[in-house]
Amino acid sequence: MQSDDEPVAVYGRRPSMWHRRDRWLLVSGVLAIDVLLWLLFRRWVRDHACCYKLCRRADLLNMDLRADRFEGCVEITGKLHRMGRTIMQVPIHYAPRTVAAGKKLRWSDGIGIARFAWKLRSWRPSQVASRDGEAKHAERSIEPGQAAGPPHFRLSESTRESAERSAFTLVELLVVIAIISILMGLLLPAVQMVRESARRAQCLNNLKQMGLAVQNFESAYRIVPRNGGRQPDSLLTAKDGSQVVPFTFDKLLQMKFEWGVADPARAGAKQTGSWAYSILPQLEQDNAYRSLAFETIIPVFLCPSRARYDPEPPAEDRWGRYEGGGWAMSKTDYAANEHVCTKLDRPVVRFRDITDGLSNTMLVGEKSYNPGIQTPSSWYWDEPIWVGGSAGTARSGSRLVNDGYKTDVRNTWGSGHTGIVNYTLCDGSQRSIPTTIDSQVLRYFTLPRDGGVFELP
Repeated sequence: MQSDDEPVAVYGRRPSMWHRRDRWLLVSGVLAIDVLLWLLFRRWVRDHACCYKLCRRADLLNMDLRADRFEGCVEITGKLHRMGRTIMQVPIHYAPRTVAAGKKLRWSDGIGIARFAWKLRSWRPSQVASRDGEAKHAERSIEPGQAAGPPHFRLSESTRESAERSAFTLVELLVVIAIISILMGLLLPAVQMVRESARRAQCLNNLKQMGLAVQNFESAYRIVPRNGGRQPDSLLTAKDGSQVVPFTFDKLLQMKFEWGVADPARAGAKQTGSWAYSILPQLEQDNAYRSLAFETIIPVFLCPSRARYDPEPPAEDRWGRYEGGGWAMSKTDYAANEHVCTKLDRPVVRFRDITDGLSNTMLVGEKSYNPGIQTPSSWYWDEPIWVGGSAGTARSGSRLVNDGYKTDVRNTWGSGHTGIVNYTLCDGSQRSIPTTIDSQVLRYFTLPRDGGVFELP
């Protein structure tokens, strides 16, 4: 029980909101600041952020308040602690507001509040009432004509000790670090989820742009863009001016695969470059299409969830040997359905030929990626968009995988998004397919005229 002369402050205390899941983040944040204040001032107040606060006028004037946002609750509480005031709490009724009702507090505000509380360690009261009743007896007189103001009071011994204490013990410092680590552990996954959601949306938008470009190409040429292929007169002009045939020598299969070369003079069904090169004009990349700007990075062909390094001139590795004329050609994270975007040695496909339905047939999807194999200088199942007929730009497999150093990239689909792979269909729509899809269903999804009946998950 406090004596009548002992300066105190009174705070309201709201009921616990742990039973409401929508309040967990806010309640946890307030509790974390409560703990931080206890570590800083060694005085415990539960729910310092309650708006109901009562203190003496002289104390309030002596605080010299500076905060103008959510830091106000921390400033008042911290300075009351520095003055040595006892804070009593009484329960109140409380109906929390929602964001729709005007709630503006965000998790980012908690960082600013914690920083403000930390700065209060160095605050010192200059005009503070003592705890022993001397507040009723001012020890100075007012001269005639002097304006009345808040009286100067003598600090009591206990108040002076509380005000002068600012050092941390090692245990307290470790506890603070532990609390901050826990908060960061709670916040970082949430931030990462938001970022991944944005990257996934950008990936779907990339696929949407490619789907629209293919439809515009089909309207202009009456065929789906082909994946190109090798022709006797299709040669690559190397950086040194020589003419070379681009190829990949697969060391596992001990086989050499020769590729066609992008050529702006070959249009429609005769294009020896890949389908991705064919639709560059429809993606507003006419300059790259006409000038064969091999080293130009085309952002729409790169998934933001994959932190690819810029390509380098191909170099031999444990998986294969490659010929690229010394060019660092740009690549793609997406592959076309080889049954729709066919090679030059196979029949062309028109949308009218897809009897299974445009909404039931895959057009372009994310291809698998292994950062340990598909390095910036490797072409292994990752040939650039400027060569035609390769498996780096088209796939026909029926297996979905996620990115990783153990991923099998040979003729598989995959992505950097956990649990799903994004596709655009022949009708221009986009779908996110779970990696748990049955391989037979995925096969029906790739074949345009098989007559298979299936339902995508």
